[in-house]
Amino acid sequence: GLSLLPEFDVHQASQVIGVSPTETRHWLQHYIPLCFNPREDDGLFVWSKLMQPFFFNLMMERYKDLLPDIFKRIEPWLASSNTSDRCMDYVVASIEKPWACDMLRSRCKTWYGQRDAASVIALAERIPSSTRLHQRDIAFYYCWALIIHKRISDARSWLKEVEHSVDSAPFDGNLS
Repeated sequence: GLSLLPEFDVHQASQVIGVSPTETRHWLQHYIPLCFNPREDDGLFVWSKLMQPFFFNLMMERYKDLLPDIFKRIEPWLASSNTSDRCMDYVVASIEKPWACDMLRSRCKTWYGQRDAASVIALAERIPSSTRLHQRDIAFYYCWALIIHKRISDARSWLKEVEHSVDSAPFDGNLS
């Protein structure tokens, strides 16, 4: 699961792997020459450019059944600047699956609460427009972010698209 994060600290690695930070640090230090480059200035471990794609592809092929659980473990860091584009592309491509949709909604809700409109826009624009239209809460967060970034004409166009796509069921105002 660590191959989803291009860089990480011992605490993050410990949560993903599921063992104590002491054991995690020992494991990471054992594999430093092959897989990781430690950065002493900020305590982060950075994957080697060769090994991260190898382990990422291995995980995607061999552990497909475990992917929802693996992605749930790294959710706090998912879609941050610390997450690989390949990882986010996989989650976005899986948006029709409940676990992926919940994860993307959760990130948007968190960023909304933090007033981080730029992250909402970056994530929402990775999602195909037709899919984004069917995720009302993501559509709402995206519109909010466009307004915050003073992209008013984009927000108006987006709202028109949303209005045209809304089915006859009334919206109850719940953005959970």
